[in-house]
Amino acid sequence: MYESSVVGGAGAGVAVLPVTGLSIGWQLVLAATLIVGGLALLRLAPRVRRRRG
Repeated sequence: MYESSVVGGAGAGVAVLPVTGLSIGWQLVLAATLIVGGLALLRLAPRVRRRRG
């Protein structure tokens, strides 16, 4: 699960993360969903209109 050089010490300075089972494709889908949801919330928020004067 973990590389011995990462657990033992600094090694070459490159940490190897364990595989979590969530592929990069699903992470991109999740990121796009969060962005679209945030934009939808911005559209629902009332706009503040400032008077000129």
